[in-house]
Amino acid sequence: MFEFTKLMKFEAKVVVADDVLNEGRTAKALISREFAEKLGIRDRGNIKLTRRNSVCFEVCVSEFAEGVDVVLPSGYFACKLCDVENPKIFTAEAEKCNEADSIPDFN
Repeated sequence: MFEFTKLMKFEAKVVVADDVLNEGRTAKALISREFAEKLGIRDRGNIKLTRRNSVCFEVCVSEFAEGVDVVLPSGYFACKLCDVENPKIFTAEAEKCNEADSIPDFN
């Protein structure tokens, strides 16, 4: 069966939080249950956020993200999306994707 939610794009309210950890090399984020349902994600999945650049995140539904759509840990991936003027809160286009981005290996 074809998934129409895979083709749908939504505007996401994104917050960058210093107290959310991103362990490992894969881009991770928290997503609100309401926004996850909109995208067709149950508990875990992958989404692409686009705002000048695109970053694909592995997301996990969390109560910590309620009140916004997506919470990103501060760091490498958040810097690719946020503005210098307002680095903590912004909107981005969100859609489902197949896999999360990883930090490049510079060796």
